[in-house]
Amino acid sequence: MRNSTISEIGSALASATRLLILAKASELPMTVGMLARELGLSQSTISYHLAILRSSGLVNIEEEGTRHYVEVLYSVIRIPLGVQAA
Repeated sequence: MRNSTISEIGSALASATRLLILAKASELPMTVGMLARELGLSQSTISYHLAILRSSGLVNIEEEGTRHYVEVLYSVIRIPLGVQAA
């Protein structure tokens, strides 16, 4: 994994959707499909946002067969974000 710049991380965190994804994925291991159902979004929307979070180094995607689990990498992100799904 490469080191991310502060501006890359800031840009990744500038989206309410990405903050919701981080909040949900930090609670327990979740697949892309689980996140989509929990947040009421399409899997393609979740995948789009995960690509940004992944490129900034905030999450990792673990593949287990056909499932892709989201892992939050930065411990500071694991604290409660105070963000709730609508």
